[in-house]
Amino acid sequence: MKTIAELQEATLRERAEEEQVYRDLLYFYGAQRALDKLDALATDLDPKNETDLLVFELFQGTEANALVPLLKADADPWVRYSLLKALLKNNAFEQAMGLWKKSLQWQNPDLLLANTLIQYALIQGHFDEANQILPSSRKLAPDQPELDEWQSQVSARSASTRELQLDPMPSQSKVAFVLATQGAAPYLEQTLGGIIAQNHPLSDVVIVDNGAMDGLADLQQQYPFRLVKPEDGALPADVEADFLATVPPSSAPALDYVQQFLLALENGPENIGRASGRIEDFYQDSPGDHWRVMRMTVAMPETRCVGPEVPACGANFRPREGSAGSTDLYLPEAVACGLRQDTLDSAMTAFWKEQLPARMDKGDFKNGTALVGSFNQHLERTIGFINDDVDGGRSSLVFPDFLFLFHAVAMDAQFAVAQGLFDAGTAAYIQQQVIQSIKELDREYKRDLVKKVRDGLNEHLVQSTEVPDMAPEVTQALDTFVKDLHALYNGVNQDLYLAIFG
Repeated sequence: MKTIAELQEATLRERAEEEQVYRDLLYFYGAQRALDKLDALATDLDPKNETDLLVFELFQGTEANALVPLLKADADPWVRYSLLKALLKNNAFEQAMGLWKKSLQWQNPDLLLANTLIQYALIQGHFDEANQILPSSRKLAPDQPELDEWQSQVSARSASTRELQLDPMPSQSKVAFVLATQGAAPYLEQTLGGIIAQNHPLSDVVIVDNGAMDGLADLQQQYPFRLVKPEDGALPADVEADFLATVPPSSAPALDYVQQFLLALENGPENIGRASGRIEDFYQDSPGDHWRVMRMTVAMPETRCVGPEVPACGANFRPREGSAGSTDLYLPEAVACGLRQDTLDSAMTAFWKEQLPARMDKGDFKNGTALVGSFNQHLERTIGFINDDVDGGRSSLVFPDFLFLFHAVAMDAQFAVAQGLFDAGTAAYIQQQVIQSIKELDREYKRDLVKKVRDGLNEHLVQSTEVPDMAPEVTQALDTFVKDLHALYNGVNQDLYLAIFG
């Protein structure tokens, strides 16, 4: 069977030949320092593809000054950065400054160029030039602690002793992917496909198998990954990697996932212990996916930031060997694609399960009275969601957010039966009382919202003919909650009702 790198090479070559775009294959061979394979591609390149030609000539050692005119505003960050490094490696600082000034005219000025050039200027004692570039970097990403350090060096006219990596060829860092099977069953094959499509050669792919997923043996016939058990507690001793990469089980890495992180880290902030980047949901348009994105996806910052409060989004990249006192880096670019697809029911069920551990710790399920009293949390959240919808003009979310209240109550009652907190008759009675409260709205507007809500609860309704055996305090808590629901309904006018009904 092919190694992971051999399978990558075959995948990249097939894509290059099909699309007649060789940039990724060039990068892959460059990272391997496979100069003979790079040379062999010369006859395959399309003379009209200036990016491919620029990368090829850069790898061939063509004078960087001659290549700068070929650089266009839409050139990808790696090409810009590598050309800058080639200039700096040849001590062509004035030309490098010219490249940076040229980048300022582009629609998306390049932070990577600015920060690499600042550091080079500090090493060489070009303090005035470093001071000229610093405001540009701060404007692009204000949350960079290293900028204050660099500004201090400029003020003190103190040269930096840091050594920069200026080889224009791609990094040769060894990278291994580590994945978890938990919740990955519908997506793992696509995730592995995204890994194989990376344009940086990988040293290993390790999957931590919790035993709950079928079909791994069949996938191993197609992809050369290794399996370890969670209880093993560590990667196999023979995994060779400078960096470990991971994505959440329901996502796949972007095709340049590894390249983006290596770019950010090569001459980036020192002592980075973890780098993370934004995950972008691929499916967002169906009602369930739209609700998930709006209610479950954590909003990520839109600028690069460094420090201890950097968000961990699940798409992470870190050195194999950490160091004490390390800091974190967040990239605003999308580094992974969320593949999850949801119905309204599956999205709301996932939301409920996500909240469950904290609610258990808080005591919401310690007894029936506490549980029914906790229904007001769902009510408050629903009111906040609907107000949000109205303010934001998101009419398509009004019914899902209304349904959320009844879905959460139904899930609570169903779970209470499984926990032995309620008998089936009590759970069914509570669910029905809450649903039937909607009849007040139906009487006024006559659209049968009760049926629509009931249909949206799927299998979460407890079916029982048992007579409920409710303690008086539970009955009182339920009556109070239903009164609170009626207070909510009093604020629903006809337009809002029609939006709720959809």
